[in-house]
Amino acid sequence: METLRRVFLPVLMLTAGVVACDEEGADDLEQVFRADPIPCPKCQLNAAQVNGSAISSLDLAGAPNEQGVAVLHVLDPDGRKYTLGVIDEELAAYDGAKLVAFGDDLVGWTLVVAVGRSPQRILISTRHEEPSWAKDADPIGLYALDVVDGQGVHNVCPGYDVGFPAVTILHGETYDHELKEVDLVGDQWITLACREEAMYKVKRMGYGPKGDQGLDRQPASIEQRTAALKMVTADYCGTGHSFTEFHTQILWNNRTHTVHTADLVQNVAIEAFWDENGARCLSKPRLVTRAEVLAECDLPPCSTFPLNSAWEWRTYAPMPPLGGGTPKLSESSPIYKLFKP
Repeated sequence: METLRRVFLPVLMLTAGVVACDEEGADDLEQVFRADPIPCPKCQLNAAQVNGSAISSLDLAGAPNEQGVAVLHVLDPDGRKYTLGVIDEELAAYDGAKLVAFGDDLVGWTLVVAVGRSPQRILISTRHEEPSWAKDADPIGLYALDVVDGQGVHNVCPGYDVGFPAVTILHGETYDHELKEVDLVGDQWITLACREEAMYKVKRMGYGPKGDQGLDRQPASIEQRTAALKMVTADYCGTGHSFTEFHTQILWNNRTHTVHTADLVQNVAIEAFWDENGARCLSKPRLVTRAEVLAECDLPPCSTFPLNSAWEWRTYAPMPPLGGGTPKLSESSPIYKLFKP
């Protein structure tokens, strides 16, 4: 594992969190939001990294990635060698052009990569499915990939136990960890995204490169995927600077309402509208002050944002109940109408 730790560069932390309100006077509520989390059953927790796997991407053609790691082959349980590939963002094994196995069939196989000149064995220990967050979309597959070295066996995703399915595959592109955007594009590339991190969340929304948004089963465009990545990581200014922290509550919906966590019961305030360039407007950031964001870029408050203009995502902050009791929006609330498709 020490070889892996030396060769695999740690990815840049990407963060996203919550605190939002439309009016300037909402600064008085800042301490409320920074206290204990507000009960919010439908809130999502933000990601801290684009993808935190020790192997962030692989070139299926065998060229070394930016970390110097290259795919060699996959071994079946009897030690026979096959070529690594993918089908529908599931790992696959080929004998020439012939498909030998994919998905669940590869459990118990071994992926062999080269770290410099040294081979490294990675066990494909288990596979698991999680439901998509996109309406009517297919579930996504996750694998337990366990690195075998002189010190034992370690999950390729930091912080997870051996055998825990923590990594999902995105096929067709890699991601720039500094700029928080799509980087290299091509069918030879796969990205390994760890559970609960940004690209895992983007894929689970149906916004991966081969994903299904739940609307006519069409993959999201590069611009739509980038907008989702900017939104999840709170890259308001579109520069790659994230203004928040890992595991902060937030609610979101896309323009077509195929991905929608907000509802009419939770009391919320609008945080921002998003496209591939970052936030189009900002009422109150999720964690930092608005002044900290405005020092980097000029964003209008969302109270002035025209809803008929272009945007891909809208985010909300959970608000404490007004006057106690169960938080619920009135039908006269301007936010009420925003929740309807």
